[in-house]
Amino acid sequence: MLKKTTLLFLFLLPVWFGGTIVTKVQAQNNSPILQNSPVVAWYGNENFNFQASNDVLKVSMDKNPFEGFTLQLADLDLDLQDELLVTVKIKTAAQIDMRVDLHNGMYSTSNDIDIVQTVVSNEKFATITYDFSSIIDQLQDGEIPYMLFYVNPGFNYKGEVYLKDLSISTGEEDVAVGIDDVVNGSAITTKLSVFPNPASNFTNIQLPENHSYNELVLQDITGKTILRQDIPKALTNMQLKNLGSIDKGLYMLSVYGEAEVLTTKLSIY
Repeated sequence: MLKKTTLLFLFLLPVWFGGTIVTKVQAQNNSPILQNSPVVAWYGNENFNFQASNDVLKVSMDKNPFEGFTLQLADLDLDLQDELLVTVKIKTAAQIDMRVDLHNGMYSTSNDIDIVQTVVSNEKFATITYDFSSIIDQLQDGEIPYMLFYVNPGFNYKGEVYLKDLSISTGEEDVAVGIDDVVNGSAITTKLSVFPNPASNFTNIQLPENHSYNELVLQDITGKTILRQDIPKALTNMQLKNLGSIDKGLYMLSVYGEAEVLTTKLSIY
């Protein structure tokens, strides 16, 4: 039997070397059927615009090569056995490649597999399935708080993508993610400062005051995790050392908390 959730929309994603602008759109939860459902949130930066109507999410974007948007699934504890499938219906005016990664705060599926599906442009919804069954052992605790979506990863893209009927299946249970009752929200500014940037051997990271972030992750442009470090509670300034041992290039630096993610770009030379 399908479970259904309402959405708490919170859009957040990286801005070039300068922190993040967050747009928050609050969802109503008036249906008694949905009162005990897990909280769900979406994240995207100012290069993404989100509109929801009749259980369809419209994502308009003018994105840079490695920008994407993130779905947060709070308090979702799945009984993982032999199967883990993510299914979503997608409609687009132009053919695209859509990559999906799962991240549980400790492990990202991009460490082991890259799942990219091609969506043909026919102005009709196509059902796309992402099969993560081969890496279930890495997610045995059943917690999947983050789902990352990349349209044409590695390339600029300007256009619109429509999503609906997003669901997660384990063979034993199905969880449907609904898009309901979205109302207007407000803009909030949150800053993640990294300096020097570009960096050669070390960089300093300044976190917002009174933050709740507990983990720092450095990933290359393919999504592979290069470095992972715990963030002590209440720490607002930290330093990454020995960057000279890492290959030169562009990386994504993210800090994770229970309710949000901040991401910026870090160049190592």
